[in-house]
Amino acid sequence: SFFEGIIVVLGIFLIVGLSYWVSLTRMVIQPLGSLATYSRLIGEEEQATEEQSQVFTHLANRKDQIGNLTRSLIRMEVDIESRLKELSTLLETSASVVSTLDSQTVLNRILREVERLLDVKMSAILALDENQAVFRVQASRGLSESYVKQISIDPSEPYSISIFALRSGEPQQVSDTEISPIYITQRERARQEGYRSVLAIPLNTQYAPPSALVILRPEPHIFTKQEVNLLKNFANHAAMAIENATLFSRSDMRLQEQTRRLEALIQSMNDGIMLEGPGGHVVYANRRIGALTGLPTGEITGQKIEA
Repeated sequence: SFFEGIIVVLGIFLIVGLSYWVSLTRMVIQPLGSLATYSRLIGEEEQATEEQSQVFTHLANRKDQIGNLTRSLIRMEVDIESRLKELSTLLETSASVVSTLDSQTVLNRILREVERLLDVKMSAILALDENQAVFRVQASRGLSESYVKQISIDPSEPYSISIFALRSGEPQQVSDTEISPIYITQRERARQEGYRSVLAIPLNTQYAPPSALVILRPEPHIFTKQEVNLLKNFANHAAMAIENATLFSRSDMRLQEQTRRLEALIQSMNDGIMLEGPGGHVVYANRRIGALTGLPTGEITGQKIEA
């Protein structure tokens, strides 16, 4: 009886131990292995299979520590993907805006990247029209042509969110244009265009006219601190790109003006002036050369110069 009792106890012990091991493997060891696989996929181009995704979803629904760990990994993946997207967008924006110095092209590219970054459909860049001393839309996406044309904001306008942002130097937002008291004069225009929330980010420009980046959403929306900070960083890149384009435009205009003055001076000289290219051909001749040779200057250009 003693030995039979020992055998029974050992059998029960083995069964309990085996059951515990099976339960531990199924509830802890295998899920940890799946989470290890999931963690290796974070930030990689390789995507989880449909079966793996179902396993991760099942683990995330658990109420124990495994479920908490799974949900933490999912949040971490979302945050990492968001950060990578933000960095990628900023790098692409920097690359795209330095690839050209045409100001209109730069502005359009900036708005395109903003749209991709925040998944917004309506955006604009307002800048001071120095000739008329009013703020107008310089570039836009998702806004009607009629709306863009009617935008003309006086710098002293007390109820403009963009002017308020430029005055304060900080981002300003209206979470719902239907209930905001400062938007009462522009409410009908917002209804016609179909937006309910507005965020204005001032662009820190020194050499370019004062400008603001404006984001509009069709639904009431409170822009989070993360969204605002992200757009502030983006606006800094945009401001540098706008200033580079503005400075280049001004330099190009000055160069063209100096070139016109120099050509006018050369054309007014009584002496004939002719420039020879590397191949021995005429590349420039003033009017005096034409008078001396009896040929139009257009026909002289390109002729071979005989030594």
